[in-house]
Amino acid sequence: MRPRLARLLVRAYPRAWRRRYGSEYAALLEDVPATAAAITDAVGAAVALHARAASKSLITSGGSAVTIDFGGWHARTFALLAILVALPTTVVLALSALAYNVGIPGMAAAIEPIQQQLLGNKIIGLGLMGAPVLAFAIAVLPVLRFSLHREAGELMISFAIRGRALTLVAVVLSLLLVAFFAMHSAAEFLFGT
Repeated sequence: MRPRLARLLVRAYPRAWRRRYGSEYAALLEDVPATAAAITDAVGAAVALHARAASKSLITSGGSAVTIDFGGWHARTFALLAILVALPTTVVLALSALAYNVGIPGMAAAIEPIQQQLLGNKIIGLGLMGAPVLAFAIAVLPVLRFSLHREAGELMISFAIRGRALTLVAVVLSLLLVAFFAMHSAAEFLFGT
């Protein structure tokens, strides 16, 4: 494989491991063809070494904290992506509300082909119902911080979410859509409406 790819794969390994074996492993990787299996094996071994180091530090008393922080990701970009993922569901629900709840003349005729398509294709319907959950995950991931550490001999787990305005909009939109689908499903189950 190319030296640049080999160096990139070596960077996936823990720092202490890289100091000791990095240059030799990079040279070894350069002699291996760049197949999907070789790249997967190298990444899998790196993940396993990170997991082993993390569990070893947590098991020992007073071990260092393990923190997963996505703060380097572009939260605004992910929030916009989350809004785009939730947009089709929002449009379909808004058109349905305008047609059937508000009673705007002619709107029912406009929404009828969309509803027929949804009823005829369960994958599209499931996609529209699952989109808010996916949007929530996309919006929250870049502002999430997860930490494991030992305190007074006990394992402590903590989550933190950094507040960003556009992320808040995406999260609220996706949660409202999830809540609507949950209430709608409960109403259909309980009342058959």
